[in-house]
This record gives sequence, structure tokens and C-alpha cells, in this order.
Amino acid sequence: MLTKPTVEELLPKAENRYVLSMLTAKRARQLTDGAKKMIDSKTENYVSLASEEINENKVKAVRGKLDVTIPLRPEVEAERQTAELEAEAKRRDDRQRYESNLRAERQKRQNNQVPDLVAEALLEVVSQEDSSDD
Repeated sequence: MLTKPTVEELLPKAENRYVLSMLTAKRARQLTDGAKKMIDSKTENYVSLASEEINENKVKAVRGKLDVTIPLRPEVEAERQTAELEAEAKRRDDRQRYESNLRAERQKRQNNQVPDLVAEALLEVVSQEDSSDD
């Protein structure tokens, strides 16, 4: 339950309770995802921290669709970049392994076809000899 700031203190900062709750929830989600705090607060709860930021006019509701960039904490950003690089390396390795297996399979098929072609040619020669002996 939100005790400070109270909902009554926050209501003038938004059009209505719905907008206030959505604004608080979105900011709390940003904080959870690694956004930097905009105020100095000892609050560990992200919803309370988001409410405090709204109360201090650091976060405001803006109508319309905007492409807002939220700066992340450096350790969170580094972790995400590392994860992306590892995923890209894994995709590249998987692709190389797939192509290598595909080449090996083609080579196997070609190696199996050569004896078949030799056997077919040998059968033709034998059958031609048999027909000429008649």
C-alpha cells in the first residue's frame, strides 16, 4: 500500500486515477528493467519510488505516442550487451555447424553415388558381353 506520497497528493499530477496508476506502473517497470533513479531516495520499492518521482515532477504523463529513451544503469546495459553478443555468437556457431553438417552429408551422398555408378557401368559392360556371346 502506498503511504507516501498519498494518492490524494499525486492526483493533481495526472488527469485521473487511471492515468496516475498507468504512469506509476510504467515508471516502476522501467526501474525494474534497469532505468536510473531520477531522485535520491532510500525506498527499495519501485512503485513507491515511481510515486515519489511523480510527486517531485520528475516523471510526467504525456499524451500521444513518443519514442522515449530511458537511460539504463551501466551494469544492466553491460549485461544486456553481453547477452546479445553471446546470442549472436551462438547463432553464428549454430549456422556454421549446420552448414558443415550439410556439406558432410552431401559429400557422403556423392561418395555413395560413385560406387553405384561404377557398379552400373560394370553391369552394362557385363550385359553387353553376355549379349555379344549369344
